[in-house]
Amino acid sequence: MVQSLNHSDATHVTAGTSEPAVANFGLLELTNRGDQVQPAGPVEVASAQAGARTAGDAQTASRTADVQSAVSQLTADVTQTMDAGHRAQFMKDLQEFLSHAHQKNLSQTEIARTLEATAKLLEGAGDKPLGQHDRTMLASTMMHNINHCDRVDQGFHNTCNVTAISKVVLADDPATYAEMISSTALNSYYQAKDGKRIKIDAQSLEPDSEAATGETAEQKRNYATQIFDLVSINNYWQRRSPPMSYIQRQSTGAGDTGERMLNSFGQAIKKSDGSYLDQPSLDCRAMATIGKEVGIKDQFLVANRATDAGAGAIVGSEGQLKDTLLHILGEGHPAMIFVHSGNKLFTGKYGVGGGGWHVVTIDGYDPVTQKFHLCNQWGSKNDQNVSVADLYDATLPPNKWAYCPNYFNKDIFEAYHQQMAGGGAGLAPDQVMTKGDFDSWLNSQKQAMQQEAAAKLAELTAQLAAARASGDDAEIQRLEDWIRQTRDGLR
Repeated sequence: MVQSLNHSDATHVTAGTSEPAVANFGLLELTNRGDQVQPAGPVEVASAQAGARTAGDAQTASRTADVQSAVSQLTADVTQTMDAGHRAQFMKDLQEFLSHAHQKNLSQTEIARTLEATAKLLEGAGDKPLGQHDRTMLASTMMHNINHCDRVDQGFHNTCNVTAISKVVLADDPATYAEMISSTALNSYYQAKDGKRIKIDAQSLEPDSEAATGETAEQKRNYATQIFDLVSINNYWQRRSPPMSYIQRQSTGAGDTGERMLNSFGQAIKKSDGSYLDQPSLDCRAMATIGKEVGIKDQFLVANRATDAGAGAIVGSEGQLKDTLLHILGEGHPAMIFVHSGNKLFTGKYGVGGGGWHVVTIDGYDPVTQKFHLCNQWGSKNDQNVSVADLYDATLPPNKWAYCPNYFNKDIFEAYHQQMAGGGAGLAPDQVMTKGDFDSWLNSQKQAMQQEAAAKLAELTAQLAAARASGDDAEIQRLEDWIRQTRDGLR
C-alpha cells in the first residue's frame, strides 16, 4: 500500500491505498464571509433579497440577477440534454445546492460560478474530448458531489489522498471544484490559478469501469471524482522537476486499479517487483501542496509528528489532536487526517495486521459524547463516531499502538473485510474472495475469536480466584476489569 517516489522529500510516508455529529458539512452554516446573501431557492433567489435592498446595493442586486440568470440557463440546458429520470434527479440536486448555499452563506459570486461551470459542461459542442453523453454524466455526478461531499468515495483506486482533498474543496469552494472538472472535460487541460496548463490525456478522461454507469454508488468512485483526481494529482506532479504524469486506464483484472505513473518520457514507472506503480505516491507535504494549489486557504491536513512532519498541522498528543481538529472544523470545512488503515479503528479488531498509510476526513464533533465523526472514503459502512484516544492511536506507527487485545467493533470489522473482499485495497488476484468464500471466512473468524475469548476468560477467572485468596485488592480490580472487557468481546 505504501510506495514512495524519488522526489525531493521521499523520506515521508505516502498515503494512497488504500450518532449524527453536531457539524455536518452537507448542511453546516459556515462562518460569515464578506459579500454574503441568502438565496431561498431556485425561484426565489432574486425576490428574497428585494425587501432588504437599499439604493446603494447595486452590486448585490447585480449578483442576485446573475444567479437567477444562471439558474434559468442551467435549467434550460438540463431540459435539452437529459432524459426525464436524470433530469428529475439533477433538478433535485440543484434545488438542494441552492438551499445548502443559503445555509452555508456562500456568496452570490460563488453560486453563480458553480452554476455557470456546470452549464458550460452541458453546452459543450462536438465529441472531443468528450461527447454529449459523457458530459451529461459528468455534470450529474458533479452536482451530486457538490451536495453530498460526505459521500464521495475513492472506490477501487489508490486515491484516498485527493478524494479527501476534494471533500475539503467541496465544502469550502464548490465553484473551483466545478470549474476544474468542467474546463478539463471541455479542453483536455485545466488552467490553474497561476496560468499553468495541466494536461490530461484523452484516454484518462474516458469514464473507467466504476464511473461508466453515470451513477453514484456506495463504495464506488463516480465520474466527477475521477476527473478531479486526475487534475489535482497532475497539478502536483506536472510541476515537479523532472515532471511526471498520472493516468487512468481500464483495469486489466482483479487487483489492478488501472492507475499508472509516467516519467518525463511518458514511460510507465515500475516498482522493484516489476509491477506498475499504480498510485499517485503522495506524502503529507505533497497533499498540503495540492490543497494550496487548488485554493484551500486554511489549515486542513493533520498528522502525527511521529509519522510525517510535512502536514500543515502536526500533533503529538490527544489534547493537541482534539484542539487542532476543533479549530479546523471551526474554519468551516472538514479536516483531513493521516492514519494507518491497519489500526483497530479501521479493521474493527486489534491485531488484524496489514494495511498502510491512509487519509480520512473528520467532518463533525458531538460535544455531548465528545466523539468526532470520521468519514472514510471506503463507503458509509466504514464511517463511525470515534473517541480522541482511538483516533490519536490510529495516527501513530503500528509499533506505537495501544495494546487492546479485546477490542472488537463488529460493524467495522465486517465492513472492512467486505471492502477488502471486493478488491477495495488493490488486492492481488489470488487474494480476492468471492462473496461465498468471504462469508465462510468471516464465520470462521468469529468462531475463532469467540473460542479465544472463552479460553482467556477461563484463564482470567482462575487468576481472579487466586488473587481473592491472597487478598491482593489491586490485582483483583485489574482482573475484574479485564474479565469485563473480555465478556464484552464475546457479545
